[in-house]
Amino acid sequence: MAMFRRDSRLVHDELTALAATAPDAREALRRWIERYLGLTAEPHRCRILTMVSDELLRTSGYIVERARAAHDHRTAIAEILARGRQDGTLPWADPEPDARTILAALSGSFQSLMLGTFELTAESAAAQLTAFTFRALGART
Repeated sequence: MAMFRRDSRLVHDELTALAATAPDAREALRRWIERYLGLTAEPHRCRILTMVSDELLRTSGYIVERARAAHDHRTAIAEILARGRQDGTLPWADPEPDARTILAALSGSFQSLMLGTFELTAESAAAQLTAFTFRALGART
């Protein structure tokens, strides 16, 4: 659990730092999606597989920690979406519900990539999800 807690915090911090340095919300969201799904193609993929294993799922406290990590991601994505409404790059964004939907799509793609059941690469999955999300949010370049 300590390893999961530490690694999930490191990933979250990396994602939020990438988003924070983006020139606008559209780019912040693109960076978040690409990096999140890019984790599945990393050399330390085996460690990530351990973090989503059935054994860890049965560990006491795992569900609470997983929910905390998801909440942190959802909150950060909602902040990006709110920024996008404000800066005009994501004008149709409804931050809270859209963040839930985006995270669900990201999590599903992440899981499929990790299990090897996705016909796409991490890069093409990220491009597809980004394009769909931008259309749904009325993204402007």
